[in-house]
Amino acid sequence: MYDYTFACMRKTHIIRFLSAALLAAMLMPGCKKKNKDEVLPSLKGNIYTVVYPYLREMPFPHDESVTGIRIRGVTHPDGGDIGYSWRVSPTMTKSDTLDAGTDLIPFDRMIDKLGGTLTEPGVYTLVTSAFSKGYYGQSQELTFHIVDPAINGSLTGTALLAGIPGGTMVTDSRDTKENTYYTVPLEGLDWWRNNLAWTGAGIPLYDCEVMSYPVGRFYTWEEAQTACPDGWRLPTAAEWDSLGDVAGDLMCNARFFDKAMWEYWPEVRITNAKMMSVIPSGYAVRGDYNQFTGFKNFAAFWTADSDPEDASMAQYRYINVNRPEIFKASADKNTFCASVRCVR
Repeated sequence: MYDYTFACMRKTHIIRFLSAALLAAMLMPGCKKKNKDEVLPSLKGNIYTVVYPYLREMPFPHDESVTGIRIRGVTHPDGGDIGYSWRVSPTMTKSDTLDAGTDLIPFDRMIDKLGGTLTEPGVYTLVTSAFSKGYYGQSQELTFHIVDPAINGSLTGTALLAGIPGGTMVTDSRDTKENTYYTVPLEGLDWWRNNLAWTGAGIPLYDCEVMSYPVGRFYTWEEAQTACPDGWRLPTAAEWDSLGDVAGDLMCNARFFDKAMWEYWPEVRITNAKMMSVIPSGYAVRGDYNQFTGFKNFAAFWTADSDPEDASMAQYRYINVNRPEIFKASADKNTFCASVRCVR
């Protein structure tokens, strides 16, 4: 059995808080303070629980050997017993206290308490708590999303279904689940309007597979060379530049869980005039642990061209949320990962 769960999210955004009212409620019966001036000691360490930020359903055991979500990081100063509890809000109104001597929330227990798997798209919070008689406890809140990956599911406002003269729909059947892409004719080429999501290469946002679609996957330059399906290819730097240098012409007013993806900046006027429907997917860097940067702030796309001054680098184009122009840059071919649009 693993001693950890959902470890894909190495850079999990964790909120730790200490609420006197909540912690008092977690203390075992009979441990009331003798008077208002008495200060209880605290448990040692910091509570630490990990969960995927984006899921298709919850619980989501990505590995059969992972049997539940483990609560870690807290020890008793005197070697005493520590109790643990958890709840998923807003689905659960009361916390579930784990069996004595365990810090693992088993998936079968979660399924039972949640009334089956949690499949309704939306934003949820997992609250885990550690407590011991006579001590201040600790709690942690982790927000996660149940994602509907369909077009106009959790991601809306892309205008992908808008009728475009000369636009077509492309079906990529290489994956078990067929992915659908929409095109727009620009400068003598047919351009994809949504990011490549082929799972035969690349990595999904935050290593969460459900995010392959709608926001696409991140590919190294070497992977991107052969990632497009038959009849399609990676656009050259010159072909990207033929679309102009106005970022707002490519950006769309997309919303993810009904929140604007591109933050408003007065310098940037989003028109989607080219109907490229660009969203701020960010980018990734491969390493011992995948690093993800710029979600809701950047869009980065590979070109087919190497850097003319360094063969180990390749050119890409990117958009910054607060700048009106499209930028040119180069990055390592084997570690930097960007989005892919295909052309023919």
